[in-house]
Amino acid sequence: MYPLSNDNPTVFIKIGATALRYRLDPRSGSVDFLPLPAGTEDKCTSRPATRPSHPVFADRKCMMAWEHREKDPLVQVAVRGLPYPNNFSTGETMRDHFASKSQRFKSQEITCQDGITQVTTRMISKAGFETVHTVTWHEGDSGFLVDTSIINCGNEALEVEMLSSFSLADMTPFAADDAPDRLKLHRFRSVWSNEAIHTAEFLENLQLERTWGAARSFCATGKPQHADPQLFPIYCIGGLCNGSHLGTQVAWHGSWQMEIYRRDDGVHMSGGHGDFERAHWMKRLQPGEKLDAPTALVASAHGGIDPLCRALLGLQQRISHQEPEHERELPIIFNEWCSTWGKPSHDYLMRTAEKLAGTHTKYLVIDDGWAERPEGNSIQFNGDWNVNTKAFPGGLKPTCDALRAMGIIPGLWYEFEPCTQGTEAHKTVDHLLHRNGKVLDVGNRRFWDFRDPWTFEYLTKKVIHQLRDCGFGYLKVDYNESIGLGCDGAESLGEGLRQHLLKVKEFFAKIRTEIPDLVIENCSSGGHREEPGMIALTSMCSFSDAHETVEIPIISASLQRLIPVAKLQIWAVLRPDDSLQRLDYSLAATFLGRMCISGDVVDLDGEKFIRLKQAQDFYVQAVPVLRDGISYFYGQTGPSRRYPKGWQAVVRVSPDGKQALVVLHTFDEAPESVEIDIPATANAGWRIAATYGETQSSTLKDGILSVDIPGTFYGMAWLLCAD
Repeated sequence: MYPLSNDNPTVFIKIGATALRYRLDPRSGSVDFLPLPAGTEDKCTSRPATRPSHPVFADRKCMMAWEHREKDPLVQVAVRGLPYPNNFSTGETMRDHFASKSQRFKSQEITCQDGITQVTTRMISKAGFETVHTVTWHEGDSGFLVDTSIINCGNEALEVEMLSSFSLADMTPFAADDAPDRLKLHRFRSVWSNEAIHTAEFLENLQLERTWGAARSFCATGKPQHADPQLFPIYCIGGLCNGSHLGTQVAWHGSWQMEIYRRDDGVHMSGGHGDFERAHWMKRLQPGEKLDAPTALVASAHGGIDPLCRALLGLQQRISHQEPEHERELPIIFNEWCSTWGKPSHDYLMRTAEKLAGTHTKYLVIDDGWAERPEGNSIQFNGDWNVNTKAFPGGLKPTCDALRAMGIIPGLWYEFEPCTQGTEAHKTVDHLLHRNGKVLDVGNRRFWDFRDPWTFEYLTKKVIHQLRDCGFGYLKVDYNESIGLGCDGAESLGEGLRQHLLKVKEFFAKIRTEIPDLVIENCSSGGHREEPGMIALTSMCSFSDAHETVEIPIISASLQRLIPVAKLQIWAVLRPDDSLQRLDYSLAATFLGRMCISGDVVDLDGEKFIRLKQAQDFYVQAVPVLRDGISYFYGQTGPSRRYPKGWQAVVRVSPDGKQALVVLHTFDEAPESVEIDIPATANAGWRIAATYGETQSSTLKDGILSVDIPGTFYGMAWLLCAD
């Protein structure tokens, strides 16, 4: 592999199934970057310098013809004081800024050691800064990581208003034309309790066709600290070459943005931290100071959006924190939130633990209500974190000791980043976030300033020491409000927020350091911090707050594309008046991720409690394929998740092809029967090893599972083994 140089202005650096294309513009010194499927390098098309707007008008002289197209820089950066582009895009995008265009190629270095390949490209600008773009690939991965930095190498302060984590240029390298009717943007939309709705739209429908004048941008921005209340930080382009897809994610739980940009016939995509115009972010770099953008995950794949998502999930695993060894067994959780609704007690927990004795339940989580609340308040009013001695007369340690004696690991809920009205913590204004000189109030919540050493000391005592001293082995971290645009204490509101959130991550790291075997659940109102950075930092994610709704299996299946299944915690809330059919529907959904039980389990008797034990027995058998397998999706559920029609099946196959899990749910207007083609393996054939639910009318022959549907709103599952 030869690095980029003035004598070698176009290089393809092969990493696994991907070829990294770098192109140096000999006139401007700019460098662009694009990953391609390996083996397609010779299919790249050289477009003419000038080209008419349409073949029919080939004889017409047109303003859409360019004598020279500069490369789209591999790092997008905007610096205050330098000109914006004159392409009618000011206010719409900060891409293509003069600071970006001012970069000139400096050097490229390729290193390969211990199965890790790194490609580091340096650019220098006369404006007084240097950018460093680093691709890191681990042997065996289907994608790679991109890290970008900017260094002030001048003699004066530099005010940076935009810095991309990644920028992919000219994403139509195989098309001699504009690639009309071929390119689609794939996104995953999200709202509270209805996460991960996949959409795919032609670029033409997003007004991303070239015109004779203005540049076009289609940009999405993530809400600060609730990373995905409307969109997940992932953009994918499909239809590039023979069905190949290229996708990117940003690992950041603050303000983020993803952008598709078209200046001429090239389609470009970039993303990273929110910029000044969208997130009020500006960072003042002093001479010699360096700023790192959030890490980006980049992957390409053939065969559609699902193989691409699998590649990105592999990268999430690459950056994830090392979990305690017992987490490999994906232990089952019981959380009492939907049991007591904020009124836990020592006595209730003991009754629950005794009921669950003899089951596979490993974690028992005490949710909100264990701490004292201000008089007259009900749920999520905390900040002082003093134990509610009416519910726990001896404190929390006797409860933990008793649970440990029963073989159960105790867990505790916290929402430690905000504090609520009526608490003493709410009054400590000098240690809370401010905006425009005033304490930042959002409803009844204020927010600790994690840049303040006093805050770290206070929460170390109230959170870390309490968890450690009482013997907790599980922490559920909730976060039910957003700071918004940003906070005081830095050169911009967005930079204040960025600094604060870096310290929040530092506090998570401190928890890990002081309690190494602690299992941490990332909750945040169910599904609002489901981005690669927080997923990597924690042991599992609460999939959604859709605890007792019909759409749970649909949400769960969709989230398998975005969260590693071993970290995807799915709730089944059980009630004594549930029918067996209803229990099956709820429990079968937990086979799509990590099983978490809640509800009135202490009152669940007879055949219904036996059903729970059967579900747990089945789940334990399925753990290996759940943890390590690959998912395939079948069925049609209609446009509405609340009123679904049809059926859904998820088939998850182990890497060695010797085990498969099939989870089927039916909805309104379900068909009388379905056939599910189990993905072929190198083995002789499949046989049914275990089942759950109403599976009596099912047969397996020649790799096809045929099921007679018993009715609407059923849940059932099969565990298959290969002979």
